[in-house]
Amino acid sequence: MDHRGCLFKFAPFTLDADARVLLRDGWPLRLQPKQVDVLLALIEKQGEVVSTRDLMTTVWGQTAVEPGNLTRHISELRRALGDEDEEYIRTVHRRGYKFVAQVTIVNPSKAAAGV
Repeated sequence: MDHRGCLFKFAPFTLDADARVLLRDGWPLRLQPKQVDVLLALIEKQGEVVSTRDLMTTVWGQTAVEPGNLTRHISELRRALGDEDEEYIRTVHRRGYKFVAQVTIVNPSKAAAGV
């Protein structure tokens, strides 16, 4: 998916894909670049289970990393989202993760062009 110009809105959050910034009610949250990558990868597949392997490949490419790195980033994302009850990112036991919140995608450049 081409993220250029996209804003992903869910609950009180807006993820600006170009600026790579997550806002909560308009206020920026501190996320590491890899955390933004994980969030984008999950949002792209909203409602689908994304395997741990696929997430690691998407985020780290061919770089060898331990699965614990992904687990840590998911945990930190949940903390930033206040997601103790997994209302945004759900763990699917032995399979991976799923973004379960409803997402609205806004592409300002296409909206301005009338597309």
